[in-house]
Amino acid sequence: GLDRKEFLTLANQYEKYSEKVKLTMIDPDKSPGLATQYGITEYSTVVVARDQDSLKLNISDPLSEGIVNTAENELTNAIIKLSKESKKTLYFLIGHGERDTKDVSDVSGFGQLVNAVRDEGYEVSEILVKQNLDLPKYESVLVVAGPQKTLLDTEISAIKNFIDEGGNIIFMLEPQGQKELVNLLLSYDIKIGNNIVIDPSSKLVGGGDVAPIVAQYPPHKITSGFNFATLFPFVRTVEPASSEASNIQSIAATSEYSWAETNLALFEQGKADFESGDRRGPVSVAVVGQLAEGGKIAVFGSVDFSSNRFLLFSGNKDY
Repeated sequence: GLDRKEFLTLANQYEKYSEKVKLTMIDPDKSPGLATQYGITEYSTVVVARDQDSLKLNISDPLSEGIVNTAENELTNAIIKLSKESKKTLYFLIGHGERDTKDVSDVSGFGQLVNAVRDEGYEVSEILVKQNLDLPKYESVLVVAGPQKTLLDTEISAIKNFIDEGGNIIFMLEPQGQKELVNLLLSYDIKIGNNIVIDPSSKLVGGGDVAPIVAQYPPHKITSGFNFATLFPFVRTVEPASSEASNIQSIAATSEYSWAETNLALFEQGKADFESGDRRGPVSVAVVGQLAEGGKIAVFGSVDFSSNRFLLFSGNKDY
């Protein structure tokens, strides 16, 4: 295919400029052992390996039949990741009924997400909040994803200390509840709506009207050049708390056909109509920010968008 030729042109430059890079083409049908060793399940997979560590990249572009225009970026990033001696670790908070990080088959599990993150060269671990979250600040990301039980004041304090000492953190919150986290995030200028986003147009792609399609991304370096639709099932609004909160930026907005439904009691009965108190779309469902305290924060109004059931929908995994 064309992508092989285009890829070789790019990859040969790496080999030319550094004697530390060696390029090998492998036919997975002729070398099934190697294919299994690196977990290769489809053709045109690129594996960047160093000693026992390896990263998998899929940089073929089905539209142009070539390679994606970010291929050089992705290859360089993979080489940089593997050349670092210490790996970033994602710590998933557990102990409050969060999603199972080891379950790859249950629809609500996070197992496939964890595998994808490991393929990107990160370590993954689970953590309980004790009195303090004493994690190496620059090499860690704390993930708080859909706790079912209310976090204790001591736990909220521990998370706040982690953030205020420059820790990086990702929150994924489902509609309704989690008031203690909503209040915590408001102190960092992030406003979480007490609503659920309805989008009748997303029925067309089989999402059902509580799984809004996101196809427009406000300008940000994270979403630059990202042209895939994503699905945010069972989602609430997440936005900068005020126009002064310039360090917090929205990175996902639902369509103009959507709205933020505030009558949750009626919604529970299976009814949702656009009423005067509801907000017409587009509405923001995810933000990222660089905090004055030094760390980075990302907040999503959905947990399901990363679950086994929806991870492989269109652009969700890449997003």
